Amino acid sequence: MQKVKNAIKSTYSGALWHSGALAAWLRLRPGRRDPWVLNYHHIAPAAFESHLQALRRRYHIVPLDACVAWAAGGEPPPPNSVAITFDDGYEQILAELFPLLERYQAPATVFVPTTPADTGEPLWFNRVKTFIRTVDAPVVRVGEGEFALGADREPAYVAMMRHLNEQAIAARDQMVAELLAGADLPPDRMRRYRPLTWDQMRTMQGLVTFGGHTRTHPYLSRLSRADAEDEILGSKARLEEMLGAPVRHFAYPFGSPDSYSAETMEILQAGEFASAWTTTRGPCRRGLEALALPRVLFDGSIDGRVVAARLSGLWVFMTT
Repeated sequence: MQKVKNAIKSTYSGALWHSGALAAWLRLRPGRRDPWVLNYHHIAPAAFESHLQALRRRYHIVPLDACVAWAAGGEPPPPNSVAITFDDGYEQILAELFPLLERYQAPATVFVPTTPADTGEPLWFNRVKTFIRTVDAPVVRVGEGEFALGADREPAYVAMMRHLNEQAIAARDQMVAELLAGADLPPDRMRRYRPLTWDQMRTMQGLVTFGGHTRTHPYLSRLSRADAEDEILGSKARLEEMLGAPVRHFAYPFGSPDSYSAETMEILQAGEFASAWTTTRGPCRRGLEALALPRVLFDGSIDGRVVAARLSGLWVFMTT
């Protein structure tokens, strides 16, 4: 069914593209001064290149700073602008996507959890996800929680994540360590989650800037203030130490409205962050709260013409 939907989207957006309707609309559309900030995690290189090709032809790709300045009341970016961001700092960005950013001269911001960069170990929830999807067991226990594993492992993973995200950092890490003790996680699956190293990040500096994404990717709103400060301010200090550049931008782990709080925003303000980004969908409008800015999530399931059509507002299908 999803393949059929994607085929319909491609046909529709292709018609907009080739007829000239999209180009004409972009010159006139309301809101063309409000940039979109795109959010990626993983994406196949061919799909990402199709996005960059379409964006380069119909939009202006600008640094994230240009969007933040606009939201704060500064100079507008060019009409129909977009900025590119990546969350979680996977090695794939350098290995497969950075050459495309260079080819299309597309600036990007990568939001990096610092503990994986220090240890070389994938993020805790990616290890948990891989374990749940591959373990041969009917039931697993995490702390006081017991989770039945059916044919579809996703409900168990979601429930386990909810349970783990309710814990303090030390308790969460202990539960994850006990869960994974002796587990042989498949290397072919874990390769996808390899984190960027500090040297790899330095290789990309200039075209790519780096922002905060905590130390370990927790649900910030459920932490004590001391733990939240350590996660946010500690990661900022580590990034600045290792990369030698100021860290001005932050992305909330998970990014939903309940994943951060007024207290979280106070910590970010004290840390002198210029912006913080959510996963709430919308353009970056003038006057928005700088510490709760929206983005739009894309993956490789749609091609660049669909991306261009969705961002234009000439769109009849509102989900990826």
